[in-house]
Amino acid sequence: MTTRPADHLPRPRPAVPTVRLQDPAGVVAAVPYLLGFTPRRSLVVVGVDGDRGVGPTLRADLPTSAVLGTGGGGRAGDGDGERAGDDGGVLAAVWQHASQVLRRNGCDRALAVVYADVEPADLGEDAVRRVLDVLDPPWADGTAGPDGAWPDADADADADVDAPWPDGPLDVLDVLLVGPGRFRSLLCPDPACCPRDGSPVVATASHAVAASFVLAGRSPAADRDGVEPEAPAPPPADLRAAADAARAARASTPATDPGGGADEDADLLEQWLGSLPHGPGPALAGRLAARWRTRPLLRDACLAAFLPGGPDLARALLGGGGSPPATLAGSLDDPACAGAVREGTPVLRRLAALVPAEDRAEVLAGHSWLAWVAGEGTAASVLGGRALSLDPTQPLARLVLRALDGGLGAPWTVGGRSGGASWDTGR
Repeated sequence: MTTRPADHLPRPRPAVPTVRLQDPAGVVAAVPYLLGFTPRRSLVVVGVDGDRGVGPTLRADLPTSAVLGTGGGGRAGDGDGERAGDDGGVLAAVWQHASQVLRRNGCDRALAVVYADVEPADLGEDAVRRVLDVLDPPWADGTAGPDGAWPDADADADADVDAPWPDGPLDVLDVLLVGPGRFRSLLCPDPACCPRDGSPVVATASHAVAASFVLAGRSPAADRDGVEPEAPAPPPADLRAAADAARAARASTPATDPGGGADEDADLLEQWLGSLPHGPGPALAGRLAARWRTRPLLRDACLAAFLPGGPDLARALLGGGGSPPATLAGSLDDPACAGAVREGTPVLRRLAALVPAEDRAEVLAGHSWLAWVAGEGTAASVLGGRALSLDPTQPLARLVLRALDGGLGAPWTVGGRSGGASWDTGR
């Protein structure tokens, strides 16, 4: 028996609810929902907009040794084979990049959350000072450091602190350290609010912020790869039908004219549109994926069906009524793009599971692009990485990952309109 294409698939994440982050526990509660998973060994920077609350969120890998300032892993002095100087500039480089990304996207304030394999009570004052000298330097807002002292004038005499910040540094509202079991603010001086040994991370699961996300239908994955689960394996008969259709499609495309067949493309697009919202059956899936490899405009048109403008946009894109970027421009500037991944994810998961291995990278790359358009940076990064593991030359996947590394979002996410959008630069 053949199952419907979208049966038994995990549903994509619902929209981000409107939340206000007013205390450290609320920030720690929100991050897993904003990213889609609970990070480890990371710097997470949450943009804050005065009018809307939460802005875009960025995560980057950060070794614990970059926090401790040693080659240690979980505790200062416990070496793990790394040399002490290897990570000295990692935190600064990651923070500078994150700040530039958020500035470019309309944010001038941020919350910094450091995830490390060290509990707050085990982080010495030197390490605290080292972190704050990077994330909340005294020259940024005219205040002294955590011990009341200003930076050493002689040590900083040759440093051009304004160079990395053409628009000025971000206003850092708080810096949090999240260890394996406890968290605390590194800026809050009130031990009643933020005790030195921290507060239990597990308690944030019952915070009102977490409840808002749960009520909106969102739940974080256990790890980064779990953000975008693969669909269950289809029945063998479906796999055979998709493979047979893909072979026939490749055989029908003349090697001397891979760009030909506009009428066939138009027919395949209409069949694709007719299969939605459930998605194509095995035979159509095989034909489409094979054709996507040689006809990227057909692939783009199929993906455009999930964007604002829907089928009309898809037909206009394939019909050549203008250049592809010009045709897509209006839709990609529409905040309704955030719903694209919610509509397309079940279909593209099933499509990737159905098609032969040689065609799967094309589907994963298309799904990665759609997640990027929707502002789902973690999913885009995971999917792009999977595509490149199958085909290291896949151009669309490489383009998406370069955009993520550069902090470039779809047009609708730029200029302070991207509450809930995320970028993930891990691999």
